Amino acid sequence: MSYRSAPGNLRHRILNCFPAAHYAMDGLLGLLDIGLDDSVESAAVECRTTPRLLLNPGFIERHCRSDEHLLMLVMHEVHHVLLGHTRLFPRITEAQNIAFDAVINSLLCHMFPSEAYRGFFEKMNAADTFPSCLLRPPPGWPLHPEPPATLPESVREVVLALYGKAGVGYSELFRILEQTACEDVFELGWILLGDHGPEEGREGRSLEAARASVLLDAIRAVVEKWPTPPDPGHGRSVGGELRETLVAWRRGIPSAIALLRRMFHTLAIEGAGTTQRTKQGLVDRVASTPIPQLRDRRAVVRGLLGAPPLLFQTELPQPKATPTPALVHVYVDVSGSTGPYQADLFAAVRPHMRSGSCVVHCFSGGVVDLDRRGVSLGRVYTTGGTDMACVTAHMLEHRISRALLLTDGYVGPVPKMHREWLARSRARLDVALTPGGDRKQLEGIARKFVELPIKKGNNED
Repeated sequence: MSYRSAPGNLRHRILNCFPAAHYAMDGLLGLLDIGLDDSVESAAVECRTTPRLLLNPGFIERHCRSDEHLLMLVMHEVHHVLLGHTRLFPRITEAQNIAFDAVINSLLCHMFPSEAYRGFFEKMNAADTFPSCLLRPPPGWPLHPEPPATLPESVREVVLALYGKAGVGYSELFRILEQTACEDVFELGWILLGDHGPEEGREGRSLEAARASVLLDAIRAVVEKWPTPPDPGHGRSVGGELRETLVAWRRGIPSAIALLRRMFHTLAIEGAGTTQRTKQGLVDRVASTPIPQLRDRRAVVRGLLGAPPLLFQTELPQPKATPTPALVHVYVDVSGSTGPYQADLFAAVRPHMRSGSCVVHCFSGGVVDLDRRGVSLGRVYTTGGTDMACVTAHMLEHRISRALLLTDGYVGPVPKMHREWLARSRARLDVALTPGGDRKQLEGIARKFVELPIKKGNNED
């Protein structure tokens, strides 16, 4: 059968695949119009007014003869959108493309561990060459995985971790790819899935921000209903388990530190609560007394004229009512898309935490409180994904009235109940965005947006 004239048949094949029902593929494909395009290498999502899933018919004929393999191709492309790989770096390198595909393939193998599904990756990529061994599970997986002995020991360890319970994050994959590239052990033969070509040279293919954001929100709503894969592992799931990671220490940029200081001051004063009367706040206030006062010159003159007053004016020291500044809670986005900025974000926050003017939390798929020692050492906890709902839930649970969010803006939707609480309460949420950050998903709940004067850099230098 030729697939060049049968996009509807492709949709039917995907929906007929048994596990597709568990992952609401009918709802997912309802968001996308399926089209055929020889210009894409395998598959791509085109963000237009009506988003389209483009499939290469020749690739399908060669590699997706079974419905299970076609499902894996579609799920792979959907995860490129979900994990925001097009936003992590301005220009994607070959090493980054391999790392992204390796993380997605590992996740999909844990979601669909049977041979009928994982065979899609195994047939396209050899287990005994690098880097193709990263794009497929090792021989004997999942019961007795055994990477070929011909691979370097460091590569074998990464493969076992990537497809095991431990998992491997992007930074570890970048490191092994750079190391092995220097050792000249790269071999040809791997196949990357999805659209890895340049965006700017293809008409209508660029991910225009507003439309891409709408599509991402819609896909997330479907993904929330997916069953949790067994042993998802660290660094693989969209919003899975928390894992500890280190952020490089860096000296703070003075302009960014000063900008946050002004934001803290505004939030603290506007959120000032109960008042305290302190001895340090004494002020002179005018009072009336029947005791003659020489300082009341008007009363002295009236007395000399024969009409002394009954009361005299004097100044008495009284305590001044001083407002108690509200405590500001800072939520730092430590998801994968903020990786290049995290060192500068914590460098800007660190001086204010030491002075006691704020409480710092990190968030990705959950909120974790950070102490001074943890922030100084750069120890944070992340799932790799992003969920703004965990921040608003934390504010609601602890009745936090003043909060500052440090993020790139790609945080996902906020539940309606949380939005209503923020609107009713006196809580204020301000946002400090990384350069080029997106405001759309936070509009309506954030009172103020500023862009931090920081630059994208390597988080591990």
